[in-house]
Amino acid sequence: MSVRRDRFDAALADRLHRLDDEREQAAAARAWTAVRAAYDARDPLAAGRAAGGDAHRDAAAWAGTDGAAGGGARGRGRRGASARRGARRARRWGVALLVALGGAALALGPAGAKVGDWIGRTFDPPAGRALPADGRLLVSDPTGAWIVQRDLSARWLGAWSTASWSPRGLFVLATRRDLLAALDPRGQVRWTLSRPHVSHAIWSRGDGYRVAYRSRRQLRVVAGDGSGDRALAARTAAVTPAWRPGPAHDHVLAYATPRGGVVVRDVDAVASWEGPTPRPAGWLPSGAPAPALAVPVRRGKPVRAIAWAGRDRLLVLRRDRLDLLALDGRRLATARPPWPGFLGGNLAVGPDGRVAAFVAFDRVRGASELRTVRLDPPPSRRAGGASGIDRPVRLRARMRFAGPGGFGEVAISPDGRWAGVWWPAGDRWVFARTTGPRRVTAVGRVSRRLDPGTRARASVAGSPVGVSGWMP
Repeated sequence: MSVRRDRFDAALADRLHRLDDEREQAAAARAWTAVRAAYDARDPLAAGRAAGGDAHRDAAAWAGTDGAAGGGARGRGRRGASARRGARRARRWGVALLVALGGAALALGPAGAKVGDWIGRTFDPPAGRALPADGRLLVSDPTGAWIVQRDLSARWLGAWSTASWSPRGLFVLATRRDLLAALDPRGQVRWTLSRPHVSHAIWSRGDGYRVAYRSRRQLRVVAGDGSGDRALAARTAAVTPAWRPGPAHDHVLAYATPRGGVVVRDVDAVASWEGPTPRPAGWLPSGAPAPALAVPVRRGKPVRAIAWAGRDRLLVLRRDRLDLLALDGRRLATARPPWPGFLGGNLAVGPDGRVAAFVAFDRVRGASELRTVRLDPPPSRRAGGASGIDRPVRLRARMRFAGPGGFGEVAISPDGRWAGVWWPAGDRWVFARTTGPRRVTAVGRVSRRLDPGTRARASVAGSPVGVSGWMP
């Protein structure tokens, strides 16, 4: 029996060694292809050889001369010598690159070849035992919602799939498939509203007397006590609308259209009427839109998220860029991704409107980045008043954290210094400083902290524990 087992172990070990060799050979072949392409790009004669073109023209282009220009034999000799020196330099750099990358490929092996492009961009954040800033986190996943204190103690609010804070953190707006509800921080239900396929619910800023939500594709508005439910727009994109910050009586809403536009409306300007009684004067039939408060933003690629940067500017995150817009639709500034295959994700703006954080997903590499943008002060805080809005604002998106897979929702701390995001691949909440040098901390084993056993298994199966909001 032992002899048979020894033979089996030897055969298994030999098979595993051969499997590793096959993987390493495949990784080496991929690395050699990439290195050869890079070398050919540096070699001024490579393009000419591949296309059957004029080698002298390619060499002259590499050396910075005009190969087609006329001149004497002396000029042509100088150009030829310069081209040969450029070619020799290119070959030396190519050999050095081959040696360096070849050694790296051998050292990393197949696993390293898969993640080699992330070296220097992603790292394992140190684990923290508390939230990095004061406040309460509102977190949710498809099976429930929780309020997490700074010491990481958590209170379960119930089986709600999404949740969001009221303006002062006194109540929570929660949804599940066909139900919208307002809860207190202990999870007690204050009111409910039944509508089909409820999603993207958000409380108004200021007084919190309005709630916007989507029912199927329709955008609807209801009072903060659950009364007066009415339609605002018949067809909208699957993006959470954004309430404008400002006075208590200001109920201005921005939302995305299915074709990539953005509309801003005062929800109290015109109401829609529903009910068996005759429609009152000044009210419109259900589904009729209220007049636009501002010029709708021109159509573009699909909108992923909307947020207000003060009272007169909108941040619009699309699948290929982040735009800062004026209310008349003018693009004040743009931040574009540094790589191809970019898809915009979630977006949040700090309490003072000076900093924003968003998630960028690179579908080519299958990885995400948490980036922050420092915004100029709102126009009302600049010298010269509102006229300052005409001055373009520079958007520089700084990478704060990167990791494989997707990221969840983004929330900014009440003091505006930290941005938090859910990282499913690491089962962590990651918190990064929004300004200054990069500093990252994390809270690990999130699913086990909230509820051991079944909740942990659900999280491993892919249920996200997203950060929905951060309140004092």
